[in-house]
Amino acid sequence: MRRSFLLSLLWSLLWAASVTAGDISSLNIIGFSEDGAYLAYERYGMEDGSGEAYSEIYVVDVAANDFVTTPFRHKLFLEDGQMDLNGLRRHNYELASGILRQYHIVDGHQGNLLIYHPITDLTYQQDQTAMPAPENRRVRFAEYTDNPTFQPKIYGLALTHQPAGQTCPLYDLPAQMFTLKLESAGKEKVLQADKHLPGSRGCVMAYEIERVYQAGIYLVVFLRAYQPGFEGHSVRHLVVSGTLRFEMK
Repeated sequence: MRRSFLLSLLWSLLWAASVTAGDISSLNIIGFSEDGAYLAYERYGMEDGSGEAYSEIYVVDVAANDFVTTPFRHKLFLEDGQMDLNGLRRHNYELASGILRQYHIVDGHQGNLLIYHPITDLTYQQDQTAMPAPENRRVRFAEYTDNPTFQPKIYGLALTHQPAGQTCPLYDLPAQMFTLKLESAGKEKVLQADKHLPGSRGCVMAYEIERVYQAGIYLVVFLRAYQPGFEGHSVRHLVVSGTLRFEMK
């Protein structure tokens, strides 16, 4: 009981710091392909600790919930006389331009934003210093339609945490995996269920749903992943994708 209380108190203090400190990645939706089957997005920012600027560009096969190629990653120490963060991002975009053309990514075609919870949204916390509880988190939304006579379907997303069997350094808090399910009219399907914590993800202590996009039948969900950082939480965006269709049984 005492350990649980101390962990909760520690998390509360660190959570309060994460809103104003730490390495929180920014997210840029580059665009979907015209049919919505592929999405390109960028994570960028400044790493705490090292102080490196970074830009990472990903292209997603939305139905498969997988990347079509290795992400384009570019890092640089921003010293006097070198390019700034915007210059670094432009350079990385140029490196990725061939794959963006290959998958017919339409720059600026961001689909329809159905849900957005920025990091300042305290829906999952009682207040700014409360711990984001590792339990089911649900959002509900109606599918987008531009037909006023069409009755849209209602969907839900359920995010749950599972222990990864390891402890995150610095904070001595348990690492977490996640499962994300799509629900509608009594049916459900798993969009992603972690079997292990990927090394590329780092040690994640909690996840939250930040954004939900729709492009036709295609659905893209961005999660925030909270990792230990030197100056507060480090926050990275993860993508989970699929379609709004349910398999016939």
